[in-house]
Amino acid sequence: MKLRIVSGTLRGRTVTVPKRDRMFRPTRERVRESVADILNPYIAGAVVADLCAGSGLFGFEMVSRGAREAVFVELDPFRCKSIRNHAERFDVQSLCRFATQDVRAFIDTCNTRFDIIYFDPPYDDKPLNEIVQRLLTLLSDKGILVHERRSRAPRQLSDRSGAVPNFFDCRIYGETEVCFYKKNTP
Repeated sequence: MKLRIVSGTLRGRTVTVPKRDRMFRPTRERVRESVADILNPYIAGAVVADLCAGSGLFGFEMVSRGAREAVFVELDPFRCKSIRNHAERFDVQSLCRFATQDVRAFIDTCNTRFDIIYFDPPYDDKPLNEIVQRLLTLLSDKGILVHERRSRAPRQLSDRSGAVPNFFDCRIYGETEVCFYKKNTP
């Protein structure tokens, strides 16, 4: 399967996902483009994390649009190596860091603060989907967390009033819901 970068300096370049990885669920191009357009005012010079990176396409989209650095976190060593190979092929490896580890372990050891975090865990992995609150601690003061999830699943952040702390936007694209959270709310 070939997935295309939709905008920026890497526009039109493709990331290939091998046949062995058919269980992989990439974010659809329409969703990636819409999310990147929403984030566009925040991308230039940003430090970005692509968590549960899969193909790494979101991180490459951010680098393509002017992010200063992308950190790819992927548990599967084969996928992480593929992301690294694509970074070399695109000649952006100097703008990329790679971590082959579980997101929870990454949170526990990470000292970097991110301007944008894109978190796209497997939709049915409940324990991973429940760590959204912990991810907010990795954001810079004006950072944004983007959580892609199944549109019918309950949101993980809430309080007794029913309000969702740090939540500021949500977009639904068929079966996919993308929720946006800010480190600091106004």
